[in-house]
Amino acid sequence: MSRMILSTDLFDLLATAARRIRNGKMPDGFFDDDALAVESIATELFELNYAAVDDYYGEETDRPEYRFRS
Repeated sequence: MSRMILSTDLFDLLATAARRIRNGKMPDGFFDDDALAVESIATELFELNYAAVDDYYGEETDRPEYRFRS
């Protein structure tokens, strides 16, 4: 199975969707610091994607600067 670097648009979408679709499973205050929480989630997903690719292929991939866009 190969690993691939995903589009930053996907991380933006996933973090924004998590905020909007809480499904009652996250406490009401989870996204109180809206911008900070969503940006933090997106950034973590971005970093995890690169870490998974780096680990799988045994080499370090150059990371572009990631900036969350809502």
